[in-house]
Formats: sequence, C-alpha cells, structure tokens
Amino acid sequence: MSERASARRRMLRRRRTTALVLLLTLLLAGGGYATAAAVAPLPELRAELDAEPERRIAADDASVESAIGAQSGPAAVGWAHEDATRANADEVGTGTDEVWANSDETREMASITKLVTALVGLDAAPVAPDEDGPSYTVSAADAQIREDVLRFDGVVADTPIGAQLTTRQLLELVLLPSANNYAISYARWVFGDDAAFAEAAAEWIEAQGFSGMRVVEPSGLAAENAATPGDLVRLARLVLADPLLAEIVAERRAEIPGIGTIENTNPLLGEKGVVGVKTGTTASAGYNLLAARRTAKGGRELTAIAVVLGRADDEARASDARALLRESVRSVERLTAVEEDDRLGTVRTWEGDEVGLLADADAELVLAPGEEALLRVAVEPPGAGPAGAAAGEISFEAPGAPAPVGIRTDSEIVEPDLWWRLTNPAILFG
Repeated sequence: MSERASARRRMLRRRRTTALVLLLTLLLAGGGYATAAAVAPLPELRAELDAEPERRIAADDASVESAIGAQSGPAAVGWAHEDATRANADEVGTGTDEVWANSDETREMASITKLVTALVGLDAAPVAPDEDGPSYTVSAADAQIREDVLRFDGVVADTPIGAQLTTRQLLELVLLPSANNYAISYARWVFGDDAAFAEAAAEWIEAQGFSGMRVVEPSGLAAENAATPGDLVRLARLVLADPLLAEIVAERRAEIPGIGTIENTNPLLGEKGVVGVKTGTTASAGYNLLAARRTAKGGRELTAIAVVLGRADDEARASDARALLRESVRSVERLTAVEEDDRLGTVRTWEGDEVGLLADADAELVLAPGEEALLRVAVEPPGAGPAGAAAGEISFEAPGAPAPVGIRTDSEIVEPDLWWRLTNPAILFG
C-alpha cells in the first residue's frame, strides 16, 4: 500500500472515531437530560382569585336611622357589647360602639342618675361575684333622709330602723322602686358624705369619657344631673356588663326584709326579651326611660339599648322606647358571606388547563348595625390530586364569627407525562 493510501485510511479512521465519540456524547447527554426531566420536581401551581383576597361586609343601619328620625323627642339607640348581659367579661368589647341619636344636647337624667350612683359605688366598694355584699344597718339618719326627700315630693321607701340590708338589697331599693332616700343613704355609706360622692362621680364620668354627663348628687332629684342621649346608651352598656347590676335591673320585683315587696318601675319589663334598665321622672325632666331588649339570631345573643327623654307621660315613654327596641331588633341581619360551591378563582395546571377553586360550605354572618366582618381568602395551590383536594380556606373576623370554610378543587389535577417533561424545559426548570 502506498504511503498516500495509508494516510487517507488513517484520516478516515480518525473521522469515524470523532463521529462516534460525538454520537456517544450526544446520547449520554440526552440520557442525562431525560433523567433530569423525569425526576425534576414540578413547579408550584399558581392560583388566580376572581375577587380581592379580603372583603369587608357591613350591616345596614338605615332602619335604625329611620327609627331614630321618627322620634319627636330626644332619643338614642345602640347595642350592648357582646355577651355583656350574660356577664362574660372576656367578651365585653366585641360588639359595636356606635350610637345613633337624634340630639346631642344634655337633658335632665332624673332617676337614671341612680345607675351612675350604683356604678360609682361598686367601683369604690366592689361586691364579689355571686355574693350580696356587706350588710348595712338602717338607722335614724336614714329615717331623717327619708323625711328630707319627702319634702321635695321624691319617691321613698320605708326605713325600718335596725333592719339589716345587704348591698344587693340596698341597690334593689335604689333601682327597682327608685327610692331616692336609699340612693342618698348608699352614697353616704360608701363615700362618707355628699361632696365626696360628687367628686368620685365626676372623676368616674371623666374616666368613662362621658363628655356630656354631669352628676352632682346621687338620687336624680337635682336638675343639674344631666347627660346626652348617647351617653345614656353608653351608660347602659356598663350597667349590663356588671353582673350584679344586670341581675337587679332585670328583676320585676324583690322581697326586702322589714319593707316587703318592691316593684320595678320599668314599664317594659315582662315584655319579650326586655332585660332592664331604668326609669327617670321629675316635673322638670318629664318621663325618661332607658331600656334594653335581648334577641337571639343565628347563634348570637345581642342586646339592643334605647333611651327616650322628656316624654309627656309613662305611656308615651313606654311606647317610644318599645318602638325603638323593636326596630333595633329587626335591624339585625343574617348575611350570607359565602355559599357552598361558590367559585373563588382558578388554578392553571402545568399543561395549561384551568381547575376551579370552590367554597366547601355555606357561611353566614349575623351583624347588628354598626358591625362589620372581614372575609379573607387564603389559597394554598394544590399539587396533583383528585377533585375535592384541599386548596386553602376562607376565614372571618367578626362578632360571632363562623368557623373557617375550606376551599377545594372542582376537578382532578393530573401530573404531566414524560413527553411533556422532555418538551417543556422552560416550564420545568424555570
């Protein structure tokens, strides 16, 4: 073989070797890619919501606005704080603080003053839960107070000298028949004298933020004892949040040793849901009534509060307060926050198909005027799985909030096959 032919053969051999090496390299590389594609984790699916992830839902207050607007005299309505009338201190503050009033002028409180007297007294000399408090001995000084009150034509109760009355019984005399003499006796017992009571009342009123309220003596006989209608609604909230006072103002009558049966002057007690609170009447103030009515709706207990001031007679104040409480109770709304199978959004699968995200159950809110709820949709995109797979939850922030509602897929999400993995490196490897 010539040298030229030998050189040609060596060149061909080198070309074949290079081609074979290149082919083997490509095959090995392809096998590595296929392996990598086959085992690579799939990227997390992304969800798109049909609405904002947070939504506020508020109760309509048009009906209470209308009810207040229909009143010819000073009036206000509001709501006790959640569970306040059941004396659950942990829950006080969870309801609405809003008050609807047709006047912000101060008016004579008359005997509604006695609620302030009781609250200020219990603040200074608390009574332990489920107890009736220390005993008070009726004395000649109490008999003299009774005579003094009678000179002003004030309401009084008997003063059997030597009788032992618990704190609860004293307060029952103050709040049920509205005995002015016992309001004065109670205040002097706790504070020592009238001036000390007036100072304590002023400090308490300031601490509560009652900018339109003034109390100069404990009975309500003084015309200087005054408040705005809105402040009286707020006052009722405090009374209903106090376990002892909430029980007393709801009593229709009580038995007092040495005195007998005393009756509550509240004309609405005994009517459906009414739980107190207090009347007030003088020649200059007219007929006042602060009242509360409890209602149950959708698993919540709510207590409406109404006050009417300066009415012409007992029937007028009862009728007006009754109408306000009735409209307040009617204004409580049951609102559908979400329904089962509501479509909340979609998840797009790796292959581009859309899978719906659905609510797992109904959820209902019960809201009084002034209250609102916050609905939050939190999606946790699922991976491959059957229809109905968990995909997050809907939660609620609201008074009496319902339990969270799950979010589920409406159809199966299938993991893509190997061919898709091999042909979609941009999606697979990002």
